Amino acid sequence: MAIDINKKVRFFSNSLNNPLKDRKKFKSFVDYILRHEGKRLNLISFVFCSDEELRKLNNDFLKHDYYTDIMTFDLSESKKDITADIFISIDRTRDNAKVLTVSLSKELHRVMIHGILHLCGYKDKGKKEISVMRDKEDLYLNLYFKFFHGKLFQQETVSREMDIFAKTYEWLEKDGLKIQRSRHPF
Repeated sequence: MAIDINKKVRFFSNSLNNPLKDRKKFKSFVDYILRHEGKRLNLISFVFCSDEELRKLNNDFLKHDYYTDIMTFDLSESKKDITADIFISIDRTRDNAKVLTVSLSKELHRVMIHGILHLCGYKDKGKKEISVMRDKEDLYLNLYFKFFHGKLFQQETVSREMDIFAKTYEWLEKDGLKIQRSRHPF
């Protein structure tokens, strides 16, 4: 039975215009990431909000009284089937895009991928964890903009090509060869 991705990945905006223009393509990509990481998509809701709204959530739930670009709430009942709410500050994402001199679209996709990677078990507390997280972000960001975002997108045929690209990227990384990385504030 085919999964209806449109019902399993949802987007909401708290009094803001939804900045994500390619929702249908990204929904398919969310499913791809999770499958590639050995997970199954149950339901993920992305909520785009303001700095102040996310700061309040950060303070209420984590007792952190500062701004952040993302908070991921894993609501999964098992490690395999992923259910989550991911809150993203559009204000913070926009500011980070300016600082990093990247487009809002690219930074927004990086942040969303970051949240998905947390759901797959990746952490970003120590230097090694941050490095692994950034490498995975770069891998999936490159995959998305190469295969899903552009004219190459054909959902039924792109998966095999993406898997080959991903394996090549991972092999190069293991051999110590770095693909050009995105710039990050860390």
